[in-house]
Amino acid sequence: MKKQLRFLLTLILVLFFSFFIFGFIDYNRFMDGKIPIFIINKDILNDGGTTIYYGVGYQLIDWKIIDAEEIIKIKYKVGKELHVLRYINPLTDKPNVELEIVEEYYE
Repeated sequence: MKKQLRFLLTLILVLFFSFFIFGFIDYNRFMDGKIPIFIINKDILNDGGTTIYYGVGYQLIDWKIIDAEEIIKIKYKVGKELHVLRYINPLTDKPNVELEIVEEYYE
């Protein structure tokens, strides 16, 4: 019985630390502007291109909200956000981080 309990606890610890390492790697890639590796699902919103990456126990949000002044000049509000639990920030919520304004010009 002790061997089974020890094995089970070891397995749980290995899985926990594996998921922690996966989240750490994904977070660092995400903050460097790269696509996370260990995601299990991805949603793209129709608001200018906001992308939500879901991992095991965490959520990464790459905000990109369109803010058009004219047809030629388009302004985006962009920012990055991390949530440790999957559904902390429903898709209808506003960003919890300060968004930076980026302008793109089209001719």
